[in-house]
Amino acid sequence: MIVEKTPFTLFEAVEAAAPGAVIRRRNLRFDINALADFEQETGMGFGQLMATRAIFATARALLWAGLKHEDRTLTVDKVGHLLGKYVQRGGAIDIALTTAFEAAKEQGAFGDNKEEVPADPNAQEQAASSDPT
Repeated sequence: MIVEKTPFTLFEAVEAAAPGAVIRRRNLRFDINALADFEQETGMGFGQLMATRAIFATARALLWAGLKHEDRTLTVDKVGHLLGKYVQRGGAIDIALTTAFEAAKEQGAFGDNKEEVPADPNAQEQAASSDPT
């Protein structure tokens, strides 16, 4: 089952520590726009994500791409700042990257969901009409 968005809570403690801050509930969403933004920002296709060794830049760009749907003023630098604070407070960069990657996978960004749509929209109809039962 594909989900539309995934709650992302790793930055809540960081944002709460700022004086007068309001904790913002954030969600990751990896739709076509987010994937295109990731590709534009990093210069790599989403399929190259796992082969890269640039973990900090990749984590920052992937989180930004997944989070900005709720806040169009969110910048890559702001996500980098939040990610840095998260790591300073004991968080691990690989946990943040894995969280984003798993959310993208859960949302069907890799197209490996089990409920695939046929390439030919008439294929389902043709298959049903050829069934003798």
